[in-house]
Amino acid sequence: MLSALALMLCAGCPGQGQMPGKTPPPPSSRIDKIVVQSAPTAVNWDQRPGPDGLVVSVHLFNDSSDLPVLGKGTMEFKLYEGTLGEGQLAEAKPLMEWRYSGSLLANCVFRSPIGWGYGMQLGWGSNAPKTESVTLTATYAPPTGPAIAAKPIVIPVGAS
Repeated sequence: MLSALALMLCAGCPGQGQMPGKTPPPPSSRIDKIVVQSAPTAVNWDQRPGPDGLVVSVHLFNDSSDLPVLGKGTMEFKLYEGTLGEGQLAEAKPLMEWRYSGSLLANCVFRSPIGWGYGMQLGWGSNAPKTESVTLTATYAPPTGPAIAAKPIVIPVGAS
């Protein structure tokens, strides 16, 4: 499922059709930008009605490479009910939070047409949003230095 998402999200990307090497590159200690993409809507991955969560891909970049790089730090996602602007997020309480570090993050590595990245299924279990859309934030915290935040994304889910 994550490979299909990567192909869908990368349609028209520079370098399309030129897959990166078959071996992931060593993690970079320097990350300058994080890009998070999602399937166009929440995803149902079981036999019960209703969405179960989000499928996202994350690509990390540094200024010295044209291709995405892998990192050594921690990825954190926060999910908020509704469509929230950046100014509203500081005071909003997240509905869900997910944290990926160390081997957990390493287990999410995948190869896409634009380079190596991370793919995650962010399930909400019985804590489904009660709104038509959600706002997802992602932050990458390197082992040292300041954290880097991705631009928040809004994803339709339909009311539960």
